[in-house]
Amino acid sequence: MTMAHERSDAEVPAVEVRDLSKVFPINNGLFRRADQLFAVDKVSFQVAPGETLGLVGESGCGKSTTANLMVGLLRPSSGSVLVKGRPVTKANGKTDKWISSQLQMVFQDPFGSLNPRLTAAQNVMEPLRIRNIGKKSERRDRAAQLFQQVGLGTEYLDRYPAAGCVLWRAAPTHFDSQSTGDLTFSDSAR
Repeated sequence: MTMAHERSDAEVPAVEVRDLSKVFPINNGLFRRADQLFAVDKVSFQVAPGETLGLVGESGCGKSTTANLMVGLLRPSSGSVLVKGRPVTKANGKTDKWISSQLQMVFQDPFGSLNPRLTAAQNVMEPLRIRNIGKKSERRDRAAQLFQQVGLGTEYLDRYPAAGCVLWRAAPTHFDSQSTGDLTFSDSAR
């Protein structure tokens, strides 16, 4: 008789990627055979809680596609992504809502991530407001704390994101304020 070994929470990887693949069809015209682009081909790895992993490679090798698959922005052609033991994509192909509270994606272009009509503090506070987390003063205190963590003083809270270095340093704080989890995926070339 064999007994199945159940993992304790300490043994469950923060992220587990199993044979992850993404194939994009390439249409060569109406009467030509369609080709396929293998953007990600059978990628597997595990990231333990508290561990950091960097995907490094030349331009076009599939790093961003892998990150997009991991957070559920793209559906894999095959394979799976588990976050704390739970699949990112449900059987119906939709992304598990619980996952979005556990993951953060930091994109290369902060111009697309931050609202230029809001101050840097308002950008950081907005996800907290949407989720009804804390009072306005508590959200502002959280914004100030996050700014200090990335080396920005509180004098930057009321500036607009287009104000030089505020943009690049404020973008990660915007994402830190959104997530209740501890997993961040950066699509950053910095």
